[in-house]
Amino acid sequence: MRRILCLIVLAQLLLVFSYESSLCEDDERGQNPIAILEQSERGYLVEACPDESNPWLSWVAPSLHLYCAVEKLGDSTVVVVRDFPEQALSEIMAGEDLLRAGATAEARAHYLKALSIDSTVSKLYVFIGDTYFQEGKYGEAKKWYQKAIEINPVDYQAYRFMADVLERQGHLELAMHTLVAALTYNMNYDIAWDDLHRIGSKAGLEVTRHPFRHRSWMEPVSDSSYRVCIDSSVASCPEKLAAWFAFTAEKAVWQVEGKFFDETPTADRYSLTLNELYSCVNWLVSVWVDLKKKNPKISDPSLDFISRAAEDGFLKEYVLLEVLSQLDIHLLLELNLRDNLSPRFGEFFFRYYIRGLK
Repeated sequence: MRRILCLIVLAQLLLVFSYESSLCEDDERGQNPIAILEQSERGYLVEACPDESNPWLSWVAPSLHLYCAVEKLGDSTVVVVRDFPEQALSEIMAGEDLLRAGATAEARAHYLKALSIDSTVSKLYVFIGDTYFQEGKYGEAKKWYQKAIEINPVDYQAYRFMADVLERQGHLELAMHTLVAALTYNMNYDIAWDDLHRIGSKAGLEVTRHPFRHRSWMEPVSDSSYRVCIDSSVASCPEKLAAWFAFTAEKAVWQVEGKFFDETPTADRYSLTLNELYSCVNWLVSVWVDLKKKNPKISDPSLDFISRAAEDGFLKEYVLLEVLSQLDIHLLLELNLRDNLSPRFGEFFFRYYIRGLK
């Protein structure tokens, strides 16, 4: 099946790819669920769902009384979304009102009282750090942000606030490293990207992100037929068209036909595994590189960048940071923790996204 698809792509014969497939019934949870929160004694286990608006930020926003935490489940590390402790919530809200009014000492007293109720909530350490930050006591603020990170290593907000302290202390390079840590846990953290650009500019460095922008997609024609659609921005270039067709055709086979051979076909909205997602991007790169050898004059900034990362051995990191983060930030967090990917992610950032940093 794969070889047939590849031949079709390389021949550049089709813009639309349709095939028949038996599908499972629609998911009872709805057509476009933002997230599935399964309540348990440990909090809420999160099942992230693909959504371009990246709802992860709203799930953990303090205004919703939710925050993300890291816990152990047997031998595995999992990320859960938990409510703020009910008894502590009134203290937290009172502290927020006072902090907005500039009454930092009074706000801190409420946060400390909340902390005495539950000391496992990393956000409380961040809130206390904020009171010191507003007072200009950066060393004290830094201590509290560090405590938050020790309790919850995926608290990307704590990393960003730590970077604020480091910037004010004149440690620009270290601040950039800390912002990179925040982004490796949430690539869609726009404020952290803004801070990284600003601090990079102060340090005489250029920060350039290379996000993964889909140029093709799969659309249902009927209950059992699909087609691959190509964005008009690439359809005029046969080589770009072929590369993106390869990506989506490979994705379509995984998503609709299942695992090939005798395995059961999967549902329409089946979420690809990491290896399957990597396979799709690898086809995109392979076809583009092969066709560019035949026509060296063609260029595409996005495809050329991904190809360079692949040639350097960083395709997996790119897929995790720029592709998987759009689909399942929860899975990316857990993979990062389980496999200690942050050092490799950091190397990726400073190799490709931050120009001039030694």
